[in-house]
Amino acid sequence: MLLRPTLFVNGRMASNDLLKNTKVTLTTRNATDNMPVSKTFDNLKTLDNREIVIEFQVPSLLSNIDVKIECDVKNITEGNPQKFEKSRSFNFENYTNQMQLGEMYTKRLTNGDYVC
Repeated sequence: MLLRPTLFVNGRMASNDLLKNTKVTLTTRNATDNMPVSKTFDNLKTLDNREIVIEFQVPSLLSNIDVKIECDVKNITEGNPQKFEKSRSFNFENYTNQMQLGEMYTKRLTNGDYVC
């Protein structure tokens, strides 16, 4: 998985050097039992214009990945760190319980005939 954290301060892009104690938690679920499996990656290095590369084992019949990134941002004005977090969920179709993998569509031609 590739993540590219971007920090904005007052609508302007700021340096990722302000991000400290960055960690990512991945939670996967499969279509068979829907049991969550979580793995946390701590102390990730964030660089401007560079992705964070996270390698993890993808379960068979993957149905969902939840990604949560957490970090401390140094507030230069107040001189102390503030905690931030952002989450996003990705769903995947796997057609596990379906007997048919395709769909059929018809189109009516100008002469009145139908084609599949």
